[in-house]
Amino acid sequence: MFSFPLVKGDVETALSEPNTIVISESVARRIFGNEDPVEKLSMFIEEPASMQIVGIFKDVPENSHVKFDLLVSYATTYPWGWTQK
Repeated sequence: MFSFPLVKGDVETALSEPNTIVISESVARRIFGNEDPVEKLSMFIEEPASMQIVGIFKDVPENSHVKFDLLVSYATTYPWGWTQK
């Protein structure tokens, strides 16, 4: 339905594990500069666990109705109780 290509990381395995995250190119530049953030740990939320960055996706186009700068693995949401009912 949606296609947001990764510029770094493996699309087949990205977000398959808990505590993994993919970030946009602009967030990667803003936080890490020219450094490669893939495989680094980062704290994006106020929880005791940090998130491992597993990929970088192209920035969402300005004309898109869907706006986001990061995606968290679905498996990460289980501890917070965000499961399907």
